[in-house]
Amino acid sequence: MRTYLKFTFFWAAISMFAVSSCNSVKKDEVAGAVIKGNIKNAPDSFVYYKSYKDSVDLFLGIKSTLDSVRIDGNGNFELHPKVDSASVFTLVCGNRDLISNALLTENGHLDITFTGKEFSPVILSKNEISDYNTFLLKLIYEFYKKPDIKQEYYIASNYMDAMPYAEYNGKRMDAMLDFYAKNWGNRSENQLYYDYAVYTVKYECAADRLMFLWKHRMKNLPIDPDSTYFNYTDKKFLNNPQAYISPSYIRFINLYLKDKYETLAVAGKVVPGAEKFAAVPPVQKYMLASSLFEKPVLNAVLTNLLLSDLKDVDNKELSSSPSSRNLDSLELNFKTKYNLN
Repeated sequence: MRTYLKFTFFWAAISMFAVSSCNSVKKDEVAGAVIKGNIKNAPDSFVYYKSYKDSVDLFLGIKSTLDSVRIDGNGNFELHPKVDSASVFTLVCGNRDLISNALLTENGHLDITFTGKEFSPVILSKNEISDYNTFLLKLIYEFYKKPDIKQEYYIASNYMDAMPYAEYNGKRMDAMLDFYAKNWGNRSENQLYYDYAVYTVKYECAADRLMFLWKHRMKNLPIDPDSTYFNYTDKKFLNNPQAYISPSYIRFINLYLKDKYETLAVAGKVVPGAEKFAAVPPVQKYMLASSLFEKPVLNAVLTNLLLSDLKDVDNKELSSSPSSRNLDSLELNFKTKYNLN
């Protein structure tokens, strides 16, 4: 039975490669993960720690609130989230993401202050996980938030032709990987840090190529890439459960399925073997996914697809009932609904 218990093979995959950055906790420190922070003029009175409670959350790209705390009169707060091996988390206050997709290890301690009108995060603590998150913040600023780079990225993504964009995208990925090598690569032998940063860069850039094609389809603009544009179709690149640590990988594999289906639909073609279901997109995508991905990555894609189909039909939020978190049950219901048995 492919039942999604709390921290299933997502965390198992991490634990194979992760070496805790805090193997021994000092006597004057609290055991377990701790996030201390300070925020002035906060948009809300509480700070919420959001992460993936299980593999279903991960596959859907949905973070659940796993811890929260009230901000005191001086703007201070302290969270003690339960972390098994490693956690990708976001801190939320009101309608603001204070810090997004940061990394926390089992006994990691972070001390963060949020400054200015934008509540920009500055990590004050000095330890390996703190230094790593400081590196991540620098990476995000240099390649996503820096004004000139942000403008360049927007122009390239919306106005370039396919092959010039592919060249831009490739150089951008190389620059980010070089930034990693120069600013973190030799600072730790922890495989977790390498996996999170490098897979995030590679799969984010691959997702950017998919989004470029989608934007052009939506605008009915001509797309003329040659085979070198599609540098993300290798089977090993597609089927990489070690990359579960990165939300960018989950986003990429779901975008890849969407792109392959829409490319066929725009061309007036049907997924091979699904001719009887030419007018049933969910079945088309289900059969296409089975031809593109291998287990266990296929399970991740199908979980997203089948739960999304439930939501579309019932017109309500995705169910949290035990049966909806079990892929065997979801697949049986799906096959029964569309007479696939």
